[in-house]
Amino acid sequence: MAANSRIIRFHLTFGVVLCFGLAAGLLHGEAPVSVQDSSFATAPAFPEVEVLALFPDAAMLLVDGEKVFLKAGESTHAGLSLNWASSQQLELSFWNEIRRFTLSDKVQSKFEAPTRANAIIHRNDQGQFLAGGAINGRAVDFLVDTGANIVVINGNTAGVLGIDLKDAPLMFVDTSAGVSRAYSLVLKSVQVGNIIVHDVAATVIPGEYPANVLLGMSFLQNVEIREQAGTLVLIDPR
Repeated sequence: MAANSRIIRFHLTFGVVLCFGLAAGLLHGEAPVSVQDSSFATAPAFPEVEVLALFPDAAMLLVDGEKVFLKAGESTHAGLSLNWASSQQLELSFWNEIRRFTLSDKVQSKFEAPTRANAIIHRNDQGQFLAGGAINGRAVDFLVDTGANIVVINGNTAGVLGIDLKDAPLMFVDTSAGVSRAYSLVLKSVQVGNIIVHDVAATVIPGEYPANVLLGMSFLQNVEIREQAGTLVLIDPR
């Protein structure tokens, strides 16, 4: 019964009873008890990180060779978290370690024209990256939007582009004006600069919103993104 009492009290008052138990054990000739605290486990090494692009509260990273897009507060499956990001630097945390990073050393103050297919996009006075391009071979104006999961087109523009919505699945999306009907489809091709990506997921929202086609992650995940001093460079990795 005394042994059981010691165990119960150990769980209730760890610091005091642990010392009491060790002292009692030594008085009775018992071997010292070994206690292991998991908080002293060795943390894994901080991942290898390369910053490909920085945005307000978001970043495109190369983590241990894998391209990852994180928003502030999000984490990778391995536990690497983005605390905050600006156009100049970001802060990452991994276990109890916190580090700050700037853009990759591969990004220079002046861009050299890449040998691969690329698109160079300049920031406008409103801080937006607007670019001319094409959908299914027809000209459109894009607004680069890393917060959009897919390419988004308004219904009027879809009609001009000759996009047939007759067999497109109906869905509902949240917009600034509330919940709206939308249609899901796959575009044959999306082109920005001389980069062409085929079979790009997109959504069409009836009406005039958004005014520009949103160039979302269904396209951007296929390119490398580099940003410096108000210029965004998209590079085809192939």
